[in-house]
Amino acid sequence: MSRLARHFSARAAVSLIETDNNPTTFRFFHFMNFEDFSRSMTMLGDPLVLRAAVFAANLIILLFAEKLLSAINKTRNMNVQARVLRIAALVFLALHVLDILLVYTVAEYENYFFRIALSIAILFGCLVGFNLLSFFSRHKFGEVKIIDGEPTYFDSYNSRLVDLVGSVFIVLVAIYLVIVSWDMDSLLQTTGFIGIVFAFLALTNAIWAPDIYYGLVILNSAMLEDGDVIKIEGWETEYIINRVSFIHTNLLDVRSNQRVIIRNSQLINSRVDNLSKRASADGLRRELQFNIGYPPVRHHEHKAEEGEEEQNSYSGLRRRVQDTFDEAFVALENREEAKVNRNQPFEVSLSQTGDFALTFTLAFYLEALPNTKVTRTIRQYLVYTPNLVQEEVNRAAVENGLALATPVLIASQSGPKKPPRKQLRQAPGFLPSS
Repeated sequence: MSRLARHFSARAAVSLIETDNNPTTFRFFHFMNFEDFSRSMTMLGDPLVLRAAVFAANLIILLFAEKLLSAINKTRNMNVQARVLRIAALVFLALHVLDILLVYTVAEYENYFFRIALSIAILFGCLVGFNLLSFFSRHKFGEVKIIDGEPTYFDSYNSRLVDLVGSVFIVLVAIYLVIVSWDMDSLLQTTGFIGIVFAFLALTNAIWAPDIYYGLVILNSAMLEDGDVIKIEGWETEYIINRVSFIHTNLLDVRSNQRVIIRNSQLINSRVDNLSKRASADGLRRELQFNIGYPPVRHHEHKAEEGEEEQNSYSGLRRRVQDTFDEAFVALENREEAKVNRNQPFEVSLSQTGDFALTFTLAFYLEALPNTKVTRTIRQYLVYTPNLVQEEVNRAAVENGLALATPVLIASQSGPKKPPRKQLRQAPGFLPSS
């Protein structure tokens, strides 16, 4: 770490050691093998003060890791990240204590555990620095969207570009600090380490580079945003976009209430229906089909009784079907939990004449889906409201005497029945005469 120490006040450190005649202090610096590193510690006056400050910082991380991370990123659940940060702080403390013990017991010890601890601190320090950079880039270059009634900052194309440039700079700083902490002074060691890092990035760019590129495409298109409800081709259910990250997109399953992760390249290469982006002000259109039995078929020679022709004709059936759906729409207007567009009445049409029933298609429109990440709220629109429509249609059909059950046979109404022809018993081997 001599290169890192020389960047600080080396002259002040030398003068301090020369003027200090205490043999205990000199022995402490000698066994720690921290001649160069101690010069940087003189900026705080005493190496023990710096170690105490490190211990205090780690204790703060252990106690307030979740609150610190949540303050940086309020749109994500930081429990896992806080747990990892606490584990890193514990490992750093353990290595730090072990390094101090070995300093006083092994004269040839060269602070390997402290260097490992510094490498861990550099790694997690860069991660925290990247989170801080993302926090400020979202507030400066991101977009504000009302989610669940609260203004929330989300990544945009510009903020993601700032994150990319900042991440490259942070990686370069991390590489430099690791090189300095392990005393890789020679050009061969430095270039070799940097070459290994860039060779690893070059060999793996086919894995992560397309996802980063398509993540930028998603953000730049503005067609898929956090909080939008989407449906992916080949997937049966609907999803809420929770977050578009560098490599993947985090989705929330509306029906099963679980989290799903999909790569950005896979998402952009599939057909995605955005249910939150309406084509018109009418709202999201949904269809339900109902099978209704044919009216009785009457032969021409059969004389219909009074009122029977109107009741059993197709026009009479069609009128009862329309009345049934109109009554269901009126009932849904009075139910607050039904999220149907009350400005658009039901659209009823005969869509199929099957072998045993007539299929009527009922089209209705939903209200605009809200900007939310709560799956229960979206289920109220996409699942519960269609069920309410079926319930009200069934209730109105029962009141109007309209059977929704598919009949097995077609009812036939014919004229006066003719007596059956007499069947002659024929003896075995007897052929009737022509």
